[in-house]
Amino acid sequence: SYGQDPSSLVDLCRQSIVFESVEDLTACVRSILDDQDVEVVRIKNRMDAAAQPGDSLARPGAGVAGVGKVSASVSAALVETGYRDVAMNLRVVSGEARELELHRHVCELQLQLVDFARVKNNEGHRRYVAWRNSRGE
Repeated sequence: SYGQDPSSLVDLCRQSIVFESVEDLTACVRSILDDQDVEVVRIKNRMDAAAQPGDSLARPGAGVAGVGKVSASVSAALVETGYRDVAMNLRVVSGEARELELHRHVCELQLQLVDFARVKNNEGHRRYVAWRNSRGE
């Protein structure tokens, strides 16, 4: 799915944060977008079942370069698997990260509501991975 190009891998370093409420999850997204030591490369908003290909993934006025649109595959995944989260690919670009030459590394941060985290840890994520693999992504 990455065309044998290792520079396309963005989830070798992946963590999840689980939230009790949508408001807390949204506040976290805003904090990350506003953090000068973080470069947001991509956001996949898999929380919005109504997300359609081409919909913006950035919050209005965020001005974050590289934050794109909902892809057709993400839109289909929402409908077909029921899996929900907000996945952010980001780089830490602080002075210390630059000194250590770590600022090019892309990490994935998954933001989830507690009920979806339970599903992910059981059957839901397995269904999502099977669906994704069946599409060759």
